[in-house]
Amino acid sequence: MKPSEDTEGIVSAYQRMMEESDAKYKVYLHQDVFIINENFIIDILSIFEKYPQLGMLGVVGAKTIPNSCKWWEGAEKFGKVYDSHTGQMERLAFNDIYSDYEKVHAIDGLIMVTQYDLPWRKDLFKGWHFYDLSQSLEFVKSGYEVGVAKQNSPWCIHDCGVRILTSDYERLRETFYKEYYRWLNKNSERNWNFYDPEFEYKKDYPLIDQYSAWLGHRRFAYDLVRFMKPAAIVELGTHWGISFFSFLQAVKDGGMSTACYAVDTWQGDTHAGFYGEDVYQTVSQIAHQYYQNQSTLIRSTFDEALNHFEEQSIDWLHIDGYHTYEAVAHDFESWLPKLAEKGIILFHDIVVKCDDFGVYQLWDQLKCQYPALEFSHSYGLGVLFPKGYHKDFEKLFQIKDILQDTYASSY
Repeated sequence: MKPSEDTEGIVSAYQRMMEESDAKYKVYLHQDVFIINENFIIDILSIFEKYPQLGMLGVVGAKTIPNSCKWWEGAEKFGKVYDSHTGQMERLAFNDIYSDYEKVHAIDGLIMVTQYDLPWRKDLFKGWHFYDLSQSLEFVKSGYEVGVAKQNSPWCIHDCGVRILTSDYERLRETFYKEYYRWLNKNSERNWNFYDPEFEYKKDYPLIDQYSAWLGHRRFAYDLVRFMKPAAIVELGTHWGISFFSFLQAVKDGGMSTACYAVDTWQGDTHAGFYGEDVYQTVSQIAHQYYQNQSTLIRSTFDEALNHFEEQSIDWLHIDGYHTYEAVAHDFESWLPKLAEKGIILFHDIVVKCDDFGVYQLWDQLKCQYPALEFSHSYGLGVLFPKGYHKDFEKLFQIKDILQDTYASSY
């Protein structure tokens, strides 16, 4: 531990301490910060060792830095801390984090933990403000990730008292803006994340997974929902609901307002087999118990359900009904007008060629006409972009081999 009283400011002090220490992992914290997580060192090391791309970690921060240069005014904030900036100690809790950390563009300087050394910008900041946002962006610019740690309860107390801005605050804010203005609000484009979700329904209904041929795609579907953030999802053919619940879990975890609809008669067919009322009752119970605010079950044929939706109102359509060529082609043609511009259509069983299954035939035709992604494991899944796609999807086409290998080996 190296206390500092550098008169030039915190940045010069941190730079000097960094140069004097050969430790790989360094914790920079204010004198009014108290670490209350007894497993702090273990937790930090486990995250850094698991994620070598992570350069710096904090306990609160924001996805983007707004033009005001005040991270706490950003649209998406994450993390937890006990803080007294209002004059009273209170628990600040922002958006929940569902992975080991949330990737952000800025962390608060109350505590900053690094596993790599980058120079602190003492050439720009000689006071006590904006050094934390500066260092966050220096790591981002260098190709590292900056993150806010997942905390079940706050790891730190920040007993700072009422904030009194020093006379050089506005000058330093202007300095920060001039140096980093190109990075403000920069994270408006979406990034692909490999999440490790917990599907809540498994707590009380662990056995339904064994009935599903869709199991191998639910992590990809979860990540895709979190990436795309669709306004409306419609599934044609739900059966036990494994695919539908993966969509719903992503919507719930991501704090989205997505409307999710499942369309099925819940009677079965010659491909899935015919089944009793217990299947619908189970799906209905799970939807109500865990995803009540996001889910709507429509018990009807696919054609009957068409009237429930306006033209170009669906961002995400999943077709997984009767699997003959004629049936799936009919579903595609009749529901295509309902798909929004830049919407996607998912097809399951695109590699199954036994009996009278014909999804693969339609898929082979469609992927030659439109941009598409495909996965061959777990009976095959196709993602079709028949009405164009958002530019952020270009990065998925660039890493499609990584996606295919990752999800094929992760179920």
